[in-house]
Amino acid sequence: MWMHNILEEIGYTSKLPLPLCIDNQSALSVTMNPEHYSWMKQLYLSFWLRDVVDKKQILPSHIAGAEQVADLLTKALPLLKIQFCRQRMGIIA
Repeated sequence: MWMHNILEEIGYTSKLPLPLCIDNQSALSVTMNPEHYSWMKQLYLSFWLRDVVDKKQILPSHIAGAEQVADLLTKALPLLKIQFCRQRMGIIA
């Protein structure tokens, strides 16, 4: 969301919702079903998430764990997975 806000500040606007690729079925369930917001321990996050999903600012969808490119930013990965993530992110050297 922060990148979306920065781009809006410099004049780039998009009416499309931002994709939110989630590899955890429980987390996806929380984003899609308001009844599950009570499961979240972070109260502020639950209100924020509900708000941006309701406003169609983000579009949560499931992605297989093997295809989650955000792992590159959060985990130690084998070389093949690093290369896969870099290619999908467009970071090719």
